[in-house]
Parts: sequence; C-alpha cells; structure tokens
Amino acid sequence: MSIVVGAQQVITSWTLAGQYQRVMDKSELSASVAELTHQLALERDLAVHYVAAGRTPEREEPLRAQFGRVDAAAEAFREKAATITPAYGESTSTLTRQMLSRLPEIAATRSTVLGSALLALPTVTKYSQIIAVLAQFHDEIGKGGDQEVLAGDVAALSALSRAYNAASEQRGLLTGAAAAGRFQSGELDRFIAARARQRARAHRGRLPRRDRRGRPGVRRGAPRGHPAGR
Repeated sequence: MSIVVGAQQVITSWTLAGQYQRVMDKSELSASVAELTHQLALERDLAVHYVAAGRTPEREEPLRAQFGRVDAAAEAFREKAATITPAYGESTSTLTRQMLSRLPEIAATRSTVLGSALLALPTVTKYSQIIAVLAQFHDEIGKGGDQEVLAGDVAALSALSRAYNAASEQRGLLTGAAAAGRFQSGELDRFIAARARQRARAHRGRLPRRDRRGRPGVRRGAPRGHPAGR
C-alpha cells in the first residue's frame, strides 16, 4: 500500500512540475512577444515619419537601424516559441503557429515602405495588423489554470498592452502629420479611434486592489453593487 501511495505522490509531483514548467514557458514567450510588439511599434513610428517626410535619406537611416532591433526581438521570440507544443493547450499552440506565420510579413512590409509610394495611413495599418495578432497571445496566458488572481492580473496587463499600442499608433500618426504639415485623408479619424481605444483599454487595465490574502478587493471609487465593489 505504501508503495502505491509513494508512486502516486511521485506522479503528482511530476504533474505539478510539468504544469509549472508550462506556465513558465508561456510567461517567457509572453515577455518575448511584449518586447517584439514594442520594437515593432517603434519601427511603425519611424516608418510613418519616413513616408510622411518624403522618404528622405535622413529618415531612412534611423528606420533601418530599428530593423535590427526588431529582427533581434523576432529571433528571441522564435526561440521561445519553439518550446510550445499542443501539450501547452491547443489554443496556445495554434496561436503560436499563427504568430510565427505572420513574421515574414515584417520583411514584406518593409519592402513595401521602402520601395513603393505607400502612404502613411496604409503603413500604419500594415504594421498594426501584425502587432494585433501578436498581442492576442497575452490573453492566452491566464487561460487553462485555476489561479483567479493570476488570470485577473494577466487580463489587466493585456488591456494595458493594447492601450500602449493605441498610444503608439497615435504617436505615429501625429509624427506623420507633423512631417507632412497636416493629416492626410482618413488619418484624423484613425487618430481619434486610436485615442478612444487607448482610454478604454487603460480603464480596463487597472489592476484590482488586493486584500491581505491576495484576493481581489474593492477598487477605489467603485460604486456599491458593482462587481469591483462587492
């Protein structure tokens, strides 16, 4: 009987160790995704400025320098993504493959920006589409576990990540407008929409207050009867 109990304890320990490792691997991949989206957002800013300024050599140099930073972040992401298998969850595995499949679009977008007459707004759109796919991964980190606090914090951080992306998009559009002397067709509407997204995501991204046990508590200013105030 003691042998059976001992074997069960070993199996349980192996299972918990495997679960912990999968959480760690997903967290490290999420960090690499965050770095890649950050660097790609900076490249978007520089690309929009380059386009709006008339594709001058002065604006091309910093843009090409940013290419290297994005490529390094993409390589780090590929290394982390290589560890993800269906054992980490089918949705996580599928989304990781989708993110990997979108990486070649970065080089294609660069070629279009450098070698065509693409305007500033379509430039923003091309980069934003890639960033949007990458940002989806943050939503996966809190799934598949029984840690309510962790899931809530991850959801908040995901919202903050999207708020940052919306702010970056505004920055790129403003930079382009400043270089061109005015907003081009559709850019002002895109800027207003990005500003609205930033405000909404920033509001959702507020981390809940904790009690002494780490459980979600009352948010300051939350009305009675509201889920955050219960």
